[in-house]
Amino acid sequence: VSQRITSGARPPVLLTADVRLSPQQGIFIETFPKEEKGKTGTRRAALGFEICSKHLLYADICLGKSFWVASTRWRTITVVLDEGKLNADTLAPTVFSFFVASPLQSIDVTNLKLVDSAGRRLLDNGDFGQGGGFWFFSSDRFHLPWHAKNLWLHIWVEQGWYGLFAISLLGLAAFWRVTVGNASRHPLALPLAGALLGFACVGAFDSLIDAPRLTAYAFMLMVLALGLRGKKA
Repeated sequence: VSQRITSGARPPVLLTADVRLSPQQGIFIETFPKEEKGKTGTRRAALGFEICSKHLLYADICLGKSFWVASTRWRTITVVLDEGKLNADTLAPTVFSFFVASPLQSIDVTNLKLVDSAGRRLLDNGDFGQGGGFWFFSSDRFHLPWHAKNLWLHIWVEQGWYGLFAISLLGLAAFWRVTVGNASRHPLALPLAGALLGFACVGAFDSLIDAPRLTAYAFMLMVLALGLRGKKA
């Protein structure tokens, strides 16, 4: 769970938050941190915090720290994020994130406050009083649970049968128009047909439209195909 914060945050950064293990979770084999791998029978989960220079995914420059949460009762924690570094000269936005690093476990977090060494408060909606406002869900490494590896299944899950029918109809109409329709003799018809066919073939094994730039590109292709003027024989 991430939020973009003011760039140029000056470490060390002080974080306070209320945390607890979510009630009624099962016992599991712990896998984090490495030095304690293999212990069983204790119910606890690893919670991590980090501040990174990144646009959305895969950051190399971060401040961060992880620790164990071992109680279902709320408690206030104070964490100094000083492990690592931040590059103040990078053009990438600065992003604060927190995550559960233990499989099959969940942690409740609220009342987040983040203050840098200059005394600036860096977070909005830290108590989630505005729901998910200012926060964004993403996954740098384990992305498969977040999207389907099929374009049509992805659309059906997110938009239902109506959305699937509408987008399928739009795509088929665009492809038909540049292959056997009125625009089939246009100089751009063959490249557009190839692009639409290629997009559909790749979409059989990936969701594609979870990336905004690819979504915009696909709709631009379809609109362009539908808008081509027909050529007379």
